[in-house]
Amino acid sequence: MCREFSHSSRLRDAVTSEVSLTASALSSAGHDTVILAGKSLPDQELPEQSHQKINIIRIPEQEIINPFRYTKLLDAISTLHCDVIVTYLSFMLFPKFSRLLSRLSVTAFHRLIHGKLFLADVSHALPDLLLRYLSAYGKIDFYDIARLLYPTFLLRTTSKTKALGTVITLSDRTRRALLRSGFNDQKVMTVPPAIAPIWFKGPNRERMTSGFSASEKKILYYGGGPSILRGIDTLIQSVRYLNDPDIHLEVYLRGSDRCDQKLMLGLARKLGLSSQVTVVMGFQEADFLVKRVLESDCVVLPFKLMAKVADVPLTVVEPMACGKPVISTSVGAIPEVVQHGTNGLLVRPSSAKQLSEAINSIVQNDSLRTRFSSNARKSAELYRSDSVIGRLTNIYESV
Repeated sequence: MCREFSHSSRLRDAVTSEVSLTASALSSAGHDTVILAGKSLPDQELPEQSHQKINIIRIPEQEIINPFRYTKLLDAISTLHCDVIVTYLSFMLFPKFSRLLSRLSVTAFHRLIHGKLFLADVSHALPDLLLRYLSAYGKIDFYDIARLLYPTFLLRTTSKTKALGTVITLSDRTRRALLRSGFNDQKVMTVPPAIAPIWFKGPNRERMTSGFSASEKKILYYGGGPSILRGIDTLIQSVRYLNDPDIHLEVYLRGSDRCDQKLMLGLARKLGLSSQVTVVMGFQEADFLVKRVLESDCVVLPFKLMAKVADVPLTVVEPMACGKPVISTSVGAIPEVVQHGTNGLLVRPSSAKQLSEAINSIVQNDSLRTRFSSNARKSAELYRSDSVIGRLTNIYESV
């Protein structure tokens, strides 16, 4: 009997590739597969529908984001006659959703993309201005806010919902947090995020015709915004403490907030670093980013808060797949990926001097950089898409 696979989610950057690959794998295995996606999601981020067993249903964004407007989402799910549904665990908070799953008698799997239950909802509910303030002054941990708005008793209530199936987390850290909140040990498992094959290139350094001399050192940041939450201000400040004035920082910010770009460029000008810092705004294709990573000496991702960031950011794992050392911070589940002193370095959030010391140690020490590169590539093997997708499809087919 063919099973239908429905993924009702926000399908953002960190999960779109995994959803597409998983749907394609299930379809190839003979299962009828359905993806419920927001209308604004670009077609190129979804699998091709050339195979008749993949069906993509578009739903208005507000029907997915706003839990009080789930009518079309719930109607779509109720008419699909699914055997299996894959969704976000936070949806279980809303009685209409959990009652529907109970009534349909489907097996529900919950892919917990963000670091803590409801973290996605909290981070998108709070204004960027407040998040920037919190990250700038660092007096309140973001997870404290999540616990305040969604206290532990809600987690425990959700864990006892009859319609709750298996919860699949991205990290052991999140799994432990759910177990402490009362979730059944047999119902929570960890499967890491999937990295597309295009990232497993290198690890040789490639110099492109991009305005950089062969002797010039380059450090790279790429990812989303807001830039202050991601620690890009700290990264720019660290450049002035670097030992080598020929080190150049390239920042690729995915998004359309030109204010973010102006803010970072303004900081670079204020510090007299305009000639050493480049900030590029907008969506960049994966092959372009791979080339930029390969021509860099290291990738620096100094996160301050995990707000609006996956528990295990793909931007941390992708450079490692290319064989590049990563410098990051000990927030979220990043320490499960970047092992300090083995495949990269971890620094304290918001510490420009400590960050500059880490950059100096990697850029100026060829043997250390080589060792980190080799170990980073080995560590990234765990995140290969064929392995991860294979594990997910086996879980979904185990029903």
